[in-house]
Amino acid sequence: MNELIKIRDVSVKYDISARTLRYYEDMGLLTSTRSDDYAYRLYDEAAVQRLEQILILRKLNISIKDIGRIFNTSGSEVVLEVLGKKVDAIDEEVSLLHELKEIVLDFIRQIEQADFGKESDVKLLYKKAKEIETQIVNVDYESNPGAVNRLLEVTEKLAVTPDIVEKHSYCYLIFNLKDKNDVIEACELYCEAFGA
Repeated sequence: MNELIKIRDVSVKYDISARTLRYYEDMGLLTSTRSDDYAYRLYDEAAVQRLEQILILRKLNISIKDIGRIFNTSGSEVVLEVLGKKVDAIDEEVSLLHELKEIVLDFIRQIEQADFGKESDVKLLYKKAKEIETQIVNVDYESNPGAVNRLLEVTEKLAVTPDIVEKHSYCYLIFNLKDKNDVIEACELYCEAFGA
């Protein structure tokens, strides 16, 4: 008979929370057993091997839904399809990152040529940012709107003239005060710490 491993031990060994293990079970990716004398989930060798497969696929950023499809289908067609889509998504993200790099390089060139003592050069820099944003909006990205939105956020931030704002730091002290003496002691500590 296979040796059963406690959920806590699996959690520690694979650095994964018990909650995540239960979630994998709820999604039908993993199975556990329970014995009459032990109230918690136990995993056999097959379940641990399945967990290792899940963890590898999750590291490849494969969705839970696609992992379920892979496990529920015999043959290699589904896994090849899922991995092929992942490669396409990576290629698209690489392309978007190259565009983002070009945007940043373009700004570096603009900044190197600008005289920040002249208000006209600063305005020109932000006008250029708006032009780049328009170029990005007009490009048709088919499958990954999240990455496009990320690029748009970057250009929006660059297109807004920054305000110079003085920032203040804050520190909060929380005291558990039970009586009058604790209040006095807390006030003395505060005065000593902050010179108040």
